[in-house]
Amino acid sequence: GDSLLIKAYDHFLEGNYKNLLEILSTFNAIAIEVCEGQQLDMNFETSSDVTIEDYIKMIRLKTSVLVGGAMKIGALLAESNSIDAQHIYDFGVNLGLAFQLQDDYLDCFGDPEKFGKQIGGDIISNKKTFMMLKALELDSSKELNKWVEKTSFDSTEKVNAVKALYKTLKVDDLASKLMDKYYLKALESLAAISVNDEKKIILKRFAAQLMKRSC
Repeated sequence: GDSLLIKAYDHFLEGNYKNLLEILSTFNAIAIEVCEGQQLDMNFETSSDVTIEDYIKMIRLKTSVLVGGAMKIGALLAESNSIDAQHIYDFGVNLGLAFQLQDDYLDCFGDPEKFGKQIGGDIISNKKTFMMLKALELDSSKELNKWVEKTSFDSTEKVNAVKALYKTLKVDDLASKLMDKYYLKALESLAAISVNDEKKIILKRFAAQLMKRSC
């Protein structure tokens, strides 16, 4: 991993970029934030006081800034103005947030043959996703707490019970609405970039494909 990071810097040095300092500063900021996000995710495993705001901050750092930062670096390489570079960064960040919320949703309610991962893995491991945290907040019966605290259980039974509870509390709908909110914010940022709309088609298609994974 350390060697690959050094190779990334080698690639930057191969180009004759007028704004190399800004490009490298952006790259370094992204790298640090992604590491912070990964550490937060690990810390959440043993923390009992994680909030939804904490979760959004974590997925922003772990996932979203990488998408936004990569797009901003592309804009900087093209010598874009700072306003448009920020718009495309915001596009990527909000798209990344929507994508991660969708990923968590599909982990519960996706088609296992199409999703490519075990359905219910987050529930089994008590991973603190938006739906888990929101359900804990809304569940006056404390039924979810009982499943979270169990150390011995049948995995299928737990997944089915927690999914049913999510449906009852409608946190699946709340997750979908939040996902849509960030997706629309991403499209608004893309629309604000001061280039011809035809040049945005590829990014619009990319965003649409990212948010239309099979469920």
